[in-house]
Amino acid sequence: MKKIFLVLVTALLVITVVGCSSATKKQYVGSPDWTSRFIIWDGKLYSFDLKTTAEIEKELGTVEELSNQKSHKFTSDTFSNHFEVGTKVYKVRNVETDVAIAAELDGFYYEGKYAGDYVKK
Repeated sequence: MKKIFLVLVTALLVITVVGCSSATKKQYVGSPDWTSRFIIWDGKLYSFDLKTTAEIEKELGTVEELSNQKSHKFTSDTFSNHFEVGTKVYKVRNVETDVAIAAELDGFYYEGKYAGDYVKK
């Protein structure tokens, strides 16, 4: 009886640890940090520091909306609080889009780091 109880407890612990591991959790961001420069693209939030240049691979789209008002309700899928409407968004060479993207500003390419999934409210 003790062996069965021990096996059940061990199995429960393994299931709990595997189910709660950080590798299986997604990071969700309800609202971006409005003090930083960001672009939302393909449901993901990317934060830009404007210090890092990036090599680009291919165009992913363009910024469709711009607002620095936290209360603004964006209706498009690609928007920003800093980059102008029409700013081109690119895939960074040899980097997956779940790690970073790039945006063109004044002829330079700046890398935005993935900061979590964006959840529309």
